[in-house]
Amino acid sequence: MRSKGEQALSILWFISLAGSACILYMSVFLHMSIAMGWLIAVPAAAVVLTAINLYLTHRREKAEKAARKREQAEDQA
Repeated sequence: MRSKGEQALSILWFISLAGSACILYMSVFLHMSIAMGWLIAVPAAAVVLTAINLYLTHRREKAEKAARKREQAEDQA
């Protein structure tokens, strides 16, 4: 089960990916120079959000593993 934070990060990641595609379209086909700054910023935001999501997933898996170990120790006792 994913936490609310992980779900929010996934949504933000998809939004930033869609924003990146829109900005790429604007910069290539509409020749908008303002979009060039966003062309760098949006994928960078996606990378940061992905890194945070991976970190949270790792923490959750680590906590689940520790909980399983505790349950096994209680069952043996």
